[in-house]
Amino acid sequence: AANGVRLSHLQLLAAHRSAREAVEGGRRRGSPGDLCDHLLCLADVHLEAKNPVGALGPCLRCLSAAESSRLLQHRAEALVRIARARLEMRDLSGALRLAEEVAPQLSAGGSAKQRGEALMIQADVLLALLAKRRSRTKGGPATPASGIEPPLPQLPAPADDAGGKLHGELLREVARVLGEAVEAFEAVEELVPLRRCHYILARVYHELSEQVSRNRHASRFRRLSERLANGGRRPAAAFAAAFGAVGTAAGTSTGSVVGTSAAMNSALTSAACLGGAAATGVTEPSVLAGEHKG
Repeated sequence: AANGVRLSHLQLLAAHRSAREAVEGGRRRGSPGDLCDHLLCLADVHLEAKNPVGALGPCLRCLSAAESSRLLQHRAEALVRIARARLEMRDLSGALRLAEEVAPQLSAGGSAKQRGEALMIQADVLLALLAKRRSRTKGGPATPASGIEPPLPQLPAPADDAGGKLHGELLREVARVLGEAVEAFEAVEELVPLRRCHYILARVYHELSEQVSRNRHASRFRRLSERLANGGRRPAAAFAAAFGAVGTAAGTSTGSVVGTSAAMNSALTSAACLGGAAATGVTEPSVLAGEHKG
């Protein structure tokens, strides 16, 4: 628990030192479950520090210990982190295969947070594939230069355009997967990944020209940014009310705060900046970047 707090405050050195000492002591007196917990914490530190290669060692040790002791939950959590490490190493097919394999295991009674993470990995892989495809098509960069991209382009696909159909199908699959991730993160009130889900969903639905869905997720993203900027404290209304139905003004009026693409992007950017760059974590693949032509 203490290391979880350290990680949430990005105190990586302290979390790494504590987990490493616990792993060394756990070899002599700790239970296999405790050992796996500390190994997973070490993996999380390396992933947070953008060192996926360093995360693989603790993950593999945890996987071995979990399989020896039949700790299915720890095994699944180790696989989620290996999938994330592979994604960071640009092994897209390996990351997608592992994430799809482990998600049903977590659905059967595992951690809602880790299920959400597995679903986020699937979405990130699909977005990376879309970014690579767009880069090949347009010859543009595969990585955005800034954390908050400009408004999304309108890219309607002609009915006879096979490539456009594939693009739309992949975007809809991203939306479906992220919708399930939202449910998982809401169940445990994991606000930072939940906000990222709503951010990407707003941009995906913008590209799909579905304004009502776009506005709904943009509004939820803004509310979460305000809450996180307030130290994670929920407002006076209950948490469920904060994610209830968005009023018709936000859903249908093109003159509302999120009613136009330019206003939506301005609202997203302003809300994201409330908590500073460390809290935002909304750097997305360039498949969701570009200038608005409409």
